[in-house]
Amino acid sequence: MENCVIAPGMFRHMKLYSVVFSGCKMTGADFQSAEMHNVKFENCDLTGAQFANAKNAGVVRFEGCTLIDVCGTASLKGAVVQGPGSMELALSLAREAGLVFEP
Repeated sequence: MENCVIAPGMFRHMKLYSVVFSGCKMTGADFQSAEMHNVKFENCDLTGAQFANAKNAGVVRFEGCTLIDVCGTASLKGAVVQGPGSMELALSLAREAGLVFEP
């Protein structure tokens, strides 16, 4: 899928095989309990996306994506994150782990 708006997208419990999302606006997308086999997100806005209980069954890549306030980040274990979204995703993971940052 290229340069599309899928907001909010419902991918809950779906099996995704060799899918590339490129330049898509996917704010609030729901990937809860989805099985992802070789899925690539490139330059997508995944702000507020939900990945709780997602199964990373193959390579899952996020390249140049916006990953602010993503939920269910622990389910993304093994995913490859490239670009500025890596810090955004790290903050979501820290929040879900209960870490508190103070100035």
